[in-house]
Amino acid sequence: SYKGKYLLTATFRADGSSKFAPSHQWGYFPAAAAAWRISDEAFMENTRDWLDNLKLRVSYGTSGSDNIDASLWRETWKTEQITVDGEKVTTYVPGDMKGNPDLKWQQTRNYNASLDFTMFHNIFSARFEYYEKYTKNTLLDYSMAPSIGFSTMKENLGKISNKGYEISLRVRPYSDPSKQAYWDIIVNGAHNKSRIEEISNALKVLNEKQMAVADGDTNEDGTQRAERKPLPRYENGYSQTTIWAVRSMGIDPQTGREVFLTRDGRLTNEYSSVDQVPVG
Repeated sequence: SYKGKYLLTATFRADGSSKFAPSHQWGYFPAAAAAWRISDEAFMENTRDWLDNLKLRVSYGTSGSDNIDASLWRETWKTEQITVDGEKVTTYVPGDMKGNPDLKWQQTRNYNASLDFTMFHNIFSARFEYYEKYTKNTLLDYSMAPSIGFSTMKENLGKISNKGYEISLRVRPYSDPSKQAYWDIIVNGAHNKSRIEEISNALKVLNEKQMAVADGDTNEDGTQRAERKPLPRYENGYSQTTIWAVRSMGIDPQTGREVFLTRDGRLTNEYSSVDQVPVG
């Protein structure tokens, strides 16, 4: 702090976690913030009878997350009983989740800029904040097709951005410090837009495998198998919660087969995951 008007802080962290493979156990996270109390400047002298405080803040920081189970980077096994020659035998089979030795720390970079001010002897105050947050190596459970042999696998998604703003307004119409009685009216607003900026190479491969499995989930006559279920798909420029599907136009009354709509608007009886489009 310098003269109470200029403030600066900086930190650096190094965190280690045994939840990741030995080659990925350490993460490094710097952070810094600066603030300027504009209302204390000499050129603001004429505003001090109605402006209590005006401060500009900017910050940059990184943080990490290892919020996963300790065994997800390696293969796990579970016991199962089978019958051999009429007798029950305990054996070991792979667990439900496929191990991933390439898991890394989830890292988030935050950029913030805000303007805070208080007016009329603390009767009115407001805060306007803009932020950008970029998350790298996002940790998520990736649902897998049953034919692969595992139900899920923990994976680093890639890079996700969140951009938006927050607004907070406060009015204090009544104040009695002697009785410690205050009446505040507070209004908050926020807007956020999330999108995938880049998916990892490993996830690209998984997307392709999932699409191949989805294409194989039809009977010889083109009807959909009962066991087909929606599988996740992650694409650059879309939210990680975007729902992808091949549009269905209903059942052809003459053939009894389902009619699908391709990406380029043609009708077909053949299901293809290539024709998936974002629907929600």
